[in-house]
Amino acid sequence: MVVRIIIAGAGHGGLVAGTLLARQGLDVSIHEQRPRDALGHDWHDDFYLEAFDRAGLPRPPPSDFTRKGNIRFHSPSMAHVLSTYVPEHQLEIQMDRRVLYGRLLALAEDAGVKLYFNSHVDGPLLEGHPGVVRGLVIGGKETSADLVIDAAGLDSPVRRGLPDRYRVQRDINPPDVFNTYRAYYNLQPGKPYDSDRFEVYFLFGGLRGIAWFRVVDGQADIFFGQVEPLAPARVDELLLAMRREHPALGETRTRGGQFNAIPIRHQLSRFVGDGYAAVGDAACMAVPLNGSGIHNAMVAGAMLADAVKAAIGEAGATPFPARALWPYQAAYLEGIGARMVGIDYLKRYLLALPAGDLDFIFAKRLITEKEVIAASAGNEIEMGFRDIMGKLARGFKRLPLLLSLKAAVDRMKKAVATASRIPTTYDPEAIDSWEAALERSMHHPTSGAASAASRPGPMGRRKK
Repeated sequence: MVVRIIIAGAGHGGLVAGTLLARQGLDVSIHEQRPRDALGHDWHDDFYLEAFDRAGLPRPPPSDFTRKGNIRFHSPSMAHVLSTYVPEHQLEIQMDRRVLYGRLLALAEDAGVKLYFNSHVDGPLLEGHPGVVRGLVIGGKETSADLVIDAAGLDSPVRRGLPDRYRVQRDINPPDVFNTYRAYYNLQPGKPYDSDRFEVYFLFGGLRGIAWFRVVDGQADIFFGQVEPLAPARVDELLLAMRREHPALGETRTRGGQFNAIPIRHQLSRFVGDGYAAVGDAACMAVPLNGSGIHNAMVAGAMLADAVKAAIGEAGATPFPARALWPYQAAYLEGIGARMVGIDYLKRYLLALPAGDLDFIFAKRLITEKEVIAASAGNEIEMGFRDIMGKLARGFKRLPLLLSLKAAVDRMKKAVATASRIPTTYDPEAIDSWEAALERSMHHPTSGAASAASRPGPMGRRKK
């Protein structure tokens, strides 16, 4: 029996899943709307080298990457800085995205994956009523498959075309999306810069988000991201402000220059259904604090491949019902996703803070380097009794803010615990109950005790 897998989009997670499944003898094809030489943005991405290990793929040679520098986090006023230190072997790598894509595409082709570029996916191919995914509509043509893997990104036409019965969130909206600009610029001769540091700024120039400056391959790597739309004129203003902070930043753009939307939320509460599984940005698998998603997507791709292989071995029949794909979602939540829920909660809290409160948190070290490192890496923040007492001593002048921060960390931990309790077997009633509890855990309660208190939007289950 030939099992046919069709993948929408050449995302990192889809390429990993496709490679591993093709190695098992499955018929795998990937349909990508862009031409091959246009895959990947024209810049470097940061992710952990161990992603290759966890995905079951060979590591790239050292000549293909460098290690990311340690980070300095700047408060909104730029008067206070948190400097991180991580041993070099534990730092993320920096890898040109097109080099990474070239490697993943070559591995996929070697495994027997059929790659189709300039191939526009219109949406899912549905069968019956109320509709079950049985393939894709590609360029107006129906193409059947036993399983559709959605790796088509944040605005996936496959996810958006799913029937209501799948209960997968169709649209991802603010504040769960960052509008970003990223580009490389020349470095001004004779102007000093630190090539070993990655400078990250909170609320830079009034952004409701972050900005950064670092040097990569002898060029200035600039990023601006915020929840609100980011217009070219606004970017010009921010570039002027960044040049005042870093005179080495030149005016000639050498790479990049794209405006993009990236997810900055925890993964969707459901991303599998009958004949359908999403991976990567299509399922919002990025780290909510910074939008970095390659590591999570690659590991998720391997988890998905494992679940598909197990389903074939147990059932011996296709297509794949939701119950056969649920172990993939459960494995992702248990291995990665629950931590992303906690980081998302913390992100929502921090984005709601006024600049003055963030400055006070930096100045009094109410958030420390250890906690920033954990959050940036997508790990849970631990705050023991000694940590709490130290923060109390430093932050007593703004006790309501300190209590608000402590409460946010406590609720973050509860959200993580709720996410971790995902049902491990496919029980629709138990899944409904878990999903409702997870949605409740993400609500930020209104409090008059701190100026930061605001209520972020709920997870946004689709109206029916």
